[in-house]
Amino acid sequence: MIEYTGHFSIFCGRSEKRIRLVIILLLYFTFLCNAQSTDTTIIIRNDTVIRLIKPGNLNIEEPQEGKKLEEILKDHSENNFFSRKLHEWLVKSSLNSDSLSQNKNYLQFSGKRIANIDIRNIPPFGGSVNDTTIVEDSWLVKMGNTLRFETAPQIVLKTLTFEAGQSLSQSDITDSERLLRSLSFINDAKIVAWPHAKNNDVVNISVYIQDRYPHAVSIGRENQQPSVSLINKNLFGRGISLSHTIVTPTTDIRDWGVRETFGTENFLGEYINFELDYSHIKNLQLISGNIEKNFVLPEIKYAGGATVNRSYVNPKLKDYPSLEWESPLDYRRQNFWFGRSFLFRDSDHPLRSNFYITTRFLDLKLFDQVENQKFLPVGKFYFGGLSFSKRGYYKK
Repeated sequence: MIEYTGHFSIFCGRSEKRIRLVIILLLYFTFLCNAQSTDTTIIIRNDTVIRLIKPGNLNIEEPQEGKKLEEILKDHSENNFFSRKLHEWLVKSSLNSDSLSQNKNYLQFSGKRIANIDIRNIPPFGGSVNDTTIVEDSWLVKMGNTLRFETAPQIVLKTLTFEAGQSLSQSDITDSERLLRSLSFINDAKIVAWPHAKNNDVVNISVYIQDRYPHAVSIGRENQQPSVSLINKNLFGRGISLSHTIVTPTTDIRDWGVRETFGTENFLGEYINFELDYSHIKNLQLISGNIEKNFVLPEIKYAGGATVNRSYVNPKLKDYPSLEWESPLDYRRQNFWFGRSFLFRDSDHPLRSNFYITTRFLDLKLFDQVENQKFLPVGKFYFGGLSFSKRGYYKK
């Protein structure tokens, strides 16, 4: 006889009756699908311990009293397809939920003062914010992780909605994780609150971030012409993006063109995005700039943006992408918008409602118009809008 014991501690937060029923069904169907033995399976339940006794094997040389339930299920997970899938669903998902449950532990620390914030960087290849013990032995992966700059701690700290010395609120961690993931150079983020070893009134915060690999090479078409682009999304680990494109319409180097794009996210820690674009190609010559701050947080009161384009040679106009002209378009385009948000609920509430008032001003001017372009509605345009939103963010 082989005796197994298991505990239900890995299923924290679930109904005990429901878990027991699921486990009984799991063990029943696992041995039902196992054609190696036709003996009867007897399950004896006693409090939080399941004793599984399978007649036909009475040799108990190494009693496994105290064996964890996940170990029991893992032992039987290779019996058949059904048991493998139930093992993945119950054990693996429960272990993941258990590891992620630390992310939600900030609820018990809500209102406590933050003592320290620790930034921990996970390499883009072979790592995970949910399991920092993963080590990749491949030399190629190690080389790829080495040939880059880690995101500087200052870039992470200025994205967080909290700082050391402040009180931790319920929405701080979920908002900060969401903002970190929204950055183009960060792949994943996880924030954990830890109790302080000596002071119950304060907490420590650990921020785990996994960078995206910053370097890329793109071969494609730029304005209907062959092009090669070199891209870095996190220059020197400072969250700066830089793209250099060479357009090669012919083999004659005199016909080649260039396009340079420079941008940064969360500029000055105010959730402002900034971008400059310069193009000098045979049929595309323009310079443009864009600066914008959106309502990425319900607590943001004011947001707005400004875009200015000056085109000298361009067969297309951004405001009318379905129209093209054989003659070059020489135009100036200015777009400005501004908004005011009013928060209806307390910032610490999981569901926050906002009322928005927004305005927009668009100024479009064409130079050297030809006869077939005069139907374009150039001039100054004014817009306004009212909107209401109710937002709540939850971790998967």
